[in-house]
Amino acid sequence: MEVIKLIRPARQPIKLIRVTANQVPLLRPPMTPVRLVRTGGTVVFAGGDSDVSYIAQVPIIDRAAVALTASGLVPYDATRADHAYAFVGIALNSADPGQAVHVRTSGEVAFPAGTLTAGQSFVAGAVGRWHVTRSEGLVFVHKILRAIKADTLLILQQPIFFLT
Repeated sequence: MEVIKLIRPARQPIKLIRVTANQVPLLRPPMTPVRLVRTGGTVVFAGGDSDVSYIAQVPIIDRAAVALTASGLVPYDATRADHAYAFVGIALNSADPGQAVHVRTSGEVAFPAGTLTAGQSFVAGAVGRWHVTRSEGLVFVHKILRAIKADTLLILQQPIFFLT
């Protein structure tokens, strides 16, 4: 069984690629899905350019950074080299395994606590966390968010720097 998948690189025309049903694609920035796709048991619903839903493979908490890996949607983890190019976006809800997680892949994300400082940047940490400063044990540094208001974050597509 074969599924046609639309991929839209940033600022580029849409192109079609073919994916067989048993493959789990690794979406790498700046690519985002733009239509319904069924891949290897994970259902992906695209709600436009920036909102996508995935089925959680492990528990995911609200506002966690998430990655799409060969095992499915998991918390993005900068202590694991295999997550380096797997960042998808920010979870908009909490979910247990098997439940849908709504993910914002680009643009703005509301942060209800309203405790952010405009201009502050955040890097990925371990298990979906994000921090102002780099924490210990990271394999790579990836700046993923910037506060634009006290209650709003902007998702960034920044380069990844590996630590040696």
